[in-house]
Amino acid sequence: MMKQFRKNMMICLGIAALTASVLLAGCSTQKEADISDRQETKIGSEEAESSIAVPEATDYTEDTDVAESTESGENSENASEKLSLPVLDEIDSKVQIGTSGSSLIAVQAAVKLLEWGEHTGLDPEEIREAASAWISEQTDSDREEALLKLEMVDDAYQRLLKEDARELLDTAGCADTEIFWGSEPVEPVEAIMQAAGLRKD
Repeated sequence: MMKQFRKNMMICLGIAALTASVLLAGCSTQKEADISDRQETKIGSEEAESSIAVPEATDYTEDTDVAESTESGENSENASEKLSLPVLDEIDSKVQIGTSGSSLIAVQAAVKLLEWGEHTGLDPEEIREAASAWISEQTDSDREEALLKLEMVDDAYQRLLKEDARELLDTAGCADTEIFWGSEPVEPVEAIMQAAGLRKD
């Protein structure tokens, strides 16, 4: 009887051990499967993250340089477009006040001023502004003298617009000069004289 009991106990223990082994094996397999799934999920997430395009940082340096270059270019262009009137410098250097033959020199200067006025393509308003700037840049004493010289040239210029222009040219040593102007005022010349205060608005 005791032997039979022990035998039955051994059989039960064997069955229990076998069952435990099967259960442990199943748990281990499930655990490995879970770990594998988690690893695959992690790898998939990393691949997905790496596949997402990260926007590159916008470089505004180039745009800033272009803007600065454009602004610098505009400033340089404005500076280069500052209108100058060399004809005024020539009048100021050649015409003399209160000297012998000064009136004849003024006639010669008026002829050159007429020639310039007939052929310049400058706008009269721009000429007036440039002439005003030129006069303003002179010192007080130089400005007064420059205005007197312009007044002398203006007097000769107005006489050249009249019928006795030929006689005046011959007297001033300009016999070879052909009369290429008419009797109407020349707008660019008028703009200079207006800037000098020799014309009424």
